[in-house]
Amino acid sequence: GVPLSKVEMDATELCKQTDLADKASKALETAQSLVRTLVKPYIQADDQADDEAKRFIQSRNQARAELISRLQDVTQQDWASAQLKRLESEVAGLAQEDRLSE
Repeated sequence: GVPLSKVEMDATELCKQTDLADKASKALETAQSLVRTLVKPYIQADDQADDEAKRFIQSRNQARAELISRLQDVTQQDWASAQLKRLESEVAGLAQEDRLSE
């Protein structure tokens, strides 16, 4: 069989490698945590910029809707004004015909 000292040496080596693997795993976790800590403010800033962009787009769309509404009001007022002028000229024309027919 295999000498006992060889088995002990193999076991000792395996323990060393397992210990190294554990240390490497812990170091990796620490590094990942550090990266997350460093990156977090950038992610938050990016999210904040997205929110601000959305608010800007909403306010721009609202302003555009208000402008369209005002333009429609003005257009309706212009149309009403034109109708009023047309009616006034018709009335004036009828009044003139009445005077001529007297």
